[in-house]
Amino acid sequence: MGPFQRALAAVIAFAASTAAQCAPGGSAPSQATLQVSARVQRHATIRMAQPLTFTISEADVARGYVEVESPLQLTVQSNVDEGYALSFACRCEQVRQARVQGLSSELSVGDAPVLTTRPAAGRGVWRDMVQLRVRFDLAPQARPGEHAWPLGISMMSD
Repeated sequence: MGPFQRALAAVIAFAASTAAQCAPGGSAPSQATLQVSARVQRHATIRMAQPLTFTISEADVARGYVEVESPLQLTVQSNVDEGYALSFACRCEQVRQARVQGLSSELSVGDAPVLTTRPAAGRGVWRDMVQLRVRFDLAPQARPGEHAWPLGISMMSD
């Protein structure tokens, strides 16, 4: 039994106990009406595992891109029936654009944010786990070295 069900059972038990105490002459009522309503707050959380930096090698500069070896792990937990949206932005003078795979279609993310929607992964409280593969197409002025992670990801939910 979850916390909501325990709380609802406590309310029902309290209401039944109060109704019995309020019956005329202390006898139990022959009929009682109990009306209960609840409103569940909408919530959504996102957990991400992504690096703080990435490395550009001489070979990457010659090839024109960096293939990120490990996929990014996103876990969204929510109870919003409409699903959620992910916003991607790529900001780094070393990178022209990021190519993101693992959603319904490949996203090309440059300076302007790109928005994509995801459906709810179930009813009630649900969890959506996504693995994203990322490739950074390098800018003409890209230089070898360690650089700040250029891809920003944020979540929006109604």
